[in-house]
Amino acid sequence: MKKIKKILGVAVLALCFTLAAKADTQAAGKLTGIKQTDAGKSSINVSVDSVLGTDYYALELSSDNGANWTQVDKGTSANNLSDYSLSAGKSYYARVRGYADRDCTQPVTEYSDEIEVVTSPDTSNMKVVQTGATTSGFTVKFSNVSGANTYFINYNDQTIGKSGNSTVKTSSKLSPASQYGVKAYAGRKSKSGYTAYDKSRYKHDYFKTLTNAVGKSSFGLSSEFYNIDTYYFSVNVSGACDGTQLQFATPAGKVKKTFSGNSSYRLEKFINGNFYKYRVRTYVNCGSKKAFSKWSSYRYIGVAKKVDSKINRKSYSSKYKTLSLNWSKVNGAAGYDVYISNKRNSGYKKVKSLGANKRSITITKYGKGALKKSTTYYVRIIPKAKVGKKIVKSELYHLITLY
Repeated sequence: MKKIKKILGVAVLALCFTLAAKADTQAAGKLTGIKQTDAGKSSINVSVDSVLGTDYYALELSSDNGANWTQVDKGTSANNLSDYSLSAGKSYYARVRGYADRDCTQPVTEYSDEIEVVTSPDTSNMKVVQTGATTSGFTVKFSNVSGANTYFINYNDQTIGKSGNSTVKTSSKLSPASQYGVKAYAGRKSKSGYTAYDKSRYKHDYFKTLTNAVGKSSFGLSSEFYNIDTYYFSVNVSGACDGTQLQFATPAGKVKKTFSGNSSYRLEKFINGNFYKYRVRTYVNCGSKKAFSKWSSYRYIGVAKKVDSKINRKSYSSKYKTLSLNWSKVNGAAGYDVYISNKRNSGYKKVKSLGANKRSITITKYGKGALKKSTTYYVRIIPKAKVGKKIVKSELYHLITLY
């Protein structure tokens, strides 16, 4: 019986040694939880999960994808391993091992997994320019950032655009005709998802979205000097833009001229003798190019170069007179409407509609009554043109005052 008890005791003792050995093997296994926690242009920080009974840890780095390793930090805690002698905007591989001694010569664990760690790029010479715009966003282009593989822009501390290459489009829907003051960052992202970038080194700039199409009531002729063929046009834009374009085309659609400027235009030796349809659009400067809004709807303008008028006071009655007018051709016009009134700004009655080749008329009546010799009359000659299937009238007309 004693012999059996002795055998059992030896067996239990052996089992205890086996379990203890197994526990030691587990304790000395591979470190887990390795991750990058910080970075600078020349530094990285990593951490691993602590292991009970392991007081010292060492960090090793490889710059050749794991072919060769160098111990760069040792005798430190599991959550604070670092190196400060690295290059900006670079990738390295890191691993950590636990040791029994501060000099890290007696390993007690296996190596952790190998992870890519990254340093932040040098962005001191970074440039960011706007390269595109829509009514709900814009596009920017980064340059002079060696080693960067992720780019993003923030507005009010929120990321509104991010990209793995140097061209970034906004992902948030922005307001049209607006200017946004953004912070632009460039960084380097590792395979594990950590992004190294300098939070204090960014490019601050202002970028714009496009306006919606300009309304017809927000642009047009502001003043005219017919005698010297000089006309002023203005554009009233609500919101942010860098400029406007004013375009003139024939009624058939052939573009004659496009002017670029701000909100006002002076046109000389261009309007008289022609019928044009014209429109405007806004633009935002995008480097050497421009991003344009949609064109507005068309407005129409046309006027003859010359109008001759004659008053015949020796009419069929001593009480009445007749008015004779003729005018030069308006290129692109399909005809002319003639109106008359005895008031300058109201009361106009249509006299007649004339075809393109009929440019003279004699007026004997105002409404149903004859023209009186003692009355001043005002005559409007309004060119009109065919645009598509529509007949449109010029907003500009000759006003002839006859006494």
